[in-house]
Amino acid sequence: MNHEHLHSASGEHQPPAGHAAHSAEHLGEHSGHGKNPKHGEAGHDHSGMIDDFKKRFYVSLFLTVPILVLSDMIQHWSGFQLEFEGRKTFF
Repeated sequence: MNHEHLHSASGEHQPPAGHAAHSAEHLGEHSGHGKNPKHGEAGHDHSGMIDDFKKRFYVSLFLTVPILVLSDMIQHWSGFQLEFEGRKTFF
């Protein structure tokens, strides 16, 4: 499809030939555009998203802290040594 845009001598935009038929063809598909509510007017609740974020945060924290505590570098920086059977198996 040729997408060249023609301009008249007055500088107004003139759609390419066949564009009017194409636009009329898809008018029904796009009739609902631009009718979305403004931010805060939709009436939906974000508490489920907040709860999901908190759950993901605590799971990440629960998994991260032991990994950091058991890492050789953190133990060296902190000046402590934590050894137990199988520690090197995990890391």
